Amino acid sequence: MARVFRRRRRVHGKLRRGKKYTVAFRDHTGIERSFPTGTDQGAAKDVGRMLDRLVSYRAAKLRPDPDLLRWIEGLRPSILGKLKQWDVLSADVAGAGKPLAAHLADYEAALLAKGNTTQHAKRTHARAKSVVDACDFEWWGDLNGARVMSRLADMRQDKVDADGKVVAGIGAQTSNHYLGALKSFCRWMVLERRAAENPLTHLRMMNAKAERRRVRRELSIEERRRLIAAAESSNVIIYGMAGRDRAALYRLTLSTGLRWNELRSLSVSSFDLDADTPTVTVEAGYSKHRHEDVQPIPMNIVDALRDYLRDRTDGRAFPMPVSDQGSKIVRFDLWNARKTYWREVRGDRSELRQRIRSGLLAREDAQGRVVDFHALRHSFVSALAQGGVHPKTAQMLARHSTITLTMDRYTHISSASQVQALDALPDLDAVETEDLAATGTDGEDGGPTVDRKVDRRPVQSGRLRSASVRTQGQAKAKLRPRKTPENTEERCVSGPSKTGGPSRTRTCDQGIMSPLL
Repeated sequence: MARVFRRRRRVHGKLRRGKKYTVAFRDHTGIERSFPTGTDQGAAKDVGRMLDRLVSYRAAKLRPDPDLLRWIEGLRPSILGKLKQWDVLSADVAGAGKPLAAHLADYEAALLAKGNTTQHAKRTHARAKSVVDACDFEWWGDLNGARVMSRLADMRQDKVDADGKVVAGIGAQTSNHYLGALKSFCRWMVLERRAAENPLTHLRMMNAKAERRRVRRELSIEERRRLIAAAESSNVIIYGMAGRDRAALYRLTLSTGLRWNELRSLSVSSFDLDADTPTVTVEAGYSKHRHEDVQPIPMNIVDALRDYLRDRTDGRAFPMPVSDQGSKIVRFDLWNARKTYWREVRGDRSELRQRIRSGLLAREDAQGRVVDFHALRHSFVSALAQGGVHPKTAQMLARHSTITLTMDRYTHISSASQVQALDALPDLDAVETEDLAATGTDGEDGGPTVDRKVDRRPVQSGRLRSASVRTQGQAKAKLRPRKTPENTEERCVSGPSKTGGPSRTRTCDQGIMSPLL
């Protein structure tokens, strides 16, 4: 059993007790250990009881229970260091005594060992570490959900730098990325049995749809063609890519929807252009969902790709830069295509002003939607939807996990397409004319011409008004049942039902059915 006492020391020749209590206990090997705790005797006794439980678990070579693990995680680093030095804490439990920086480094190594890309592992580690450093968390026991959310809220606020310029804060989506990286790290700590529970499991992500700072748009057919033509005619090399390289890259991206990193991983051997269905293969290590993707290629770009790949001698399909510079490359060719679009009508000032005001080939349209390299993928998925491709087929070609992502995020329907879709609705006036002709009331075969008018006045005195029927040369027909003279048609309209329900209509002797209101 652990002992709690205050050590005595000699002061001016007299023995006096110290203010702090010391806890003494025997470890699993029988050696007595001791260390000072604090001035609270009750807290010192609690420490002694927990140490006795810890020693019993260590002697039986068992992992401590969750309550004991939580207590260990809350200990001071100095006490944790001593328990680890005395081997009272086993190897799997001793992780609680490591600083968070060491745990984060181990987490990055675990992501790499799992098969994630180096870029993903470094980015996840950097995001989690930036939040930890911003909140001044040093040990696992320091993690606090309220402080994390408060710090993320501060990072979303705009700041004013020393020069008086406003520096925009991070958006909701970026904030979710930071929180997701930190929560993923905490889940890994629990799975690796380095911690008893996740202190951030109750935190929720923000609604990124309510604050989307970058909304992409699709390129029209004319914009796609002009973008490729501008790249082919360009003599400028951007980030190691000549105009011919960029044009081939745009063709493949607009026809397959491959992402930037997937395109960068392609080699000449990734293409099978001589098959009945030409394909390009993305290896599992570079695909976003970590599966090998065999993407079909449209026949209309096969010849151009074959001519381009024939001249590639280094084995790489495209000389793309290591860093993600796709947006800058696309916008360079987009601007050149826009200037060419203006030069075509240089002599016509009216047409030139109209083209300048138009949003064709603009980097950002009137709704604030932008064009970057990933917008080419949006254009691919939108072209599938506008071409009438089944949504499930579009999802498979886009290689999305859910149909919602394909339809809501990547499919853009223009206003012209919406107006064109209205042509599928029936012509209501034409349908009414056909119905009247079918009843024989349009004056054919010598029959009377009927002008059907419905009384839309409100109901009075609890009675339901019916429609009135007018015929040429006749007065207004009464709505109670009546019998017409011989050799004429009889029309009968019943009144309201006895139960108070709506009025009913029946036809008598080939009479005309009175409309219901």
